[in-house]
Amino acid sequence: ATRFLVAPPWHLLPGRRNAGSPSCCDEVMARLCFLIKGHNIIDFCAILPFFIRLLPSSPLSSQSPFLMILRLTRIFRLFKKSRSNEAVVILSGTLVGSYRLLAMMCYVMMIAVVVFSTFIYIIERGQYFYCSTAAALQKPPLC
Repeated sequence: ATRFLVAPPWHLLPGRRNAGSPSCCDEVMARLCFLIKGHNIIDFCAILPFFIRLLPSSPLSSQSPFLMILRLTRIFRLFKKSRSNEAVVILSGTLVGSYRLLAMMCYVMMIAVVVFSTFIYIIERGQYFYCSTAAALQKPPLC
């Protein structure tokens, strides 16, 4: 656990420089540029609720909606890991290759839903008696 807490700030510190290595400022800037990349921000948001709960005077409880949304960012980490999974790569390639057929299928399905829901509305439509407020307040009520 200590390695997990100490490792992120430790990697920001510049390392030992050799004669041919870039300057210290270039190395720190390269590391900061690495930190602000999208997948690293997602990783940071995924572990942020843990650090917020460690604060003794944290105004956010563990069931706070803000923390729950931050916890959902853990799902986005799966997208990062799915790039190396061969089955996911094959599936995504198949979906991208057949997007026109899938779009046509969704279009036809939406048309079918609209048509059949219209039929059901027409068939189940009845005659309803609507009671006015004045009729409902009379003694005895008329409706």
